[in-house]
Amino acid sequence: MQNQEKPMQELDLQSLDRNYFWIERPKAVINELKNYFDKVEDVSYFNDSVPSIMINDEYQVYLPNSIQDGECESNKYAIIRDSELQEGNTDNFQWTQSLDRVIEIVQEMIEDDKPIKRSEVLQRMRMIMDDLVVIRGELTDEQFERSTGLADSLTTHFNNIAIACDLDSDESLSWKLYSKGAKND
Repeated sequence: MQNQEKPMQELDLQSLDRNYFWIERPKAVINELKNYFDKVEDVSYFNDSVPSIMINDEYQVYLPNSIQDGECESNKYAIIRDSELQEGNTDNFQWTQSLDRVIEIVQEMIEDDKPIKRSEVLQRMRMIMDDLVVIRGELTDEQFERSTGLADSLTTHFNNIAIACDLDSDESLSWKLYSKGAKND
């Protein structure tokens, strides 16, 4: 009995690319992200088809071409806070083609979410006030009484800084910025 060779199947490039994307690409992305963040969960699939990676239990990263039905910007990663996703705020996706930029965006989100300790704020305010005392000592009374164009005198600006640094006062919370183009948050 003669061994018959089976004809070689043609390589389905579309299938090969899809397998690479769905299997190998997430692994490579996970390994890269693990170098930058404390915790990166293995790839999970939304609706059994959309690969996403969770970073530090809070930030979702969807891989390129993974969001279907008009929600995807072609060949771009989609990044969003998981809490926003849970609330249905899908308008807040950030898009990028670069994994390096994914890392930057998530690091920026983590910084934005980082709570500021009252003791740190107080220390910063003390340092500002300390410098103001030094500056005040270097200025003459005549310089202090001069109009700035935004206030009757430089004294007003020093007083405003002191009021803004007083965390027990709410007065400065309703003030507007002098700077053109600056935004109050």
